[in-house]
Amino acid sequence: MAHDVDRYLAGNPPAAVELFRRFRAMVLAAGECEERVHRTEVAWADRRVFASAFIVSGRLEVAIDLPRQVEHRGVAGRSP
Repeated sequence: MAHDVDRYLAGNPPAAVELFRRFRAMVLAAGECEERVHRTEVAWADRRVFASAFIVSGRLEVAIDLPRQVEHRGVAGRSP
């Protein structure tokens, strides 16, 4: 069964939907990618999935999968 973003977002709280749409716009602005809409999440891929988002209990949750370890002062001392 094919799903689309509007169907995925239907019935979710407006604030979570707005955050989802803002995140989606940033992902799509990053470059050409495939959007994969599933019943429980939306994922974006360029050869492999690099970001996904879903709404649970009125909260937007996102995952960003980096293809390599990144050094950054904000994650210093944390193990992958």
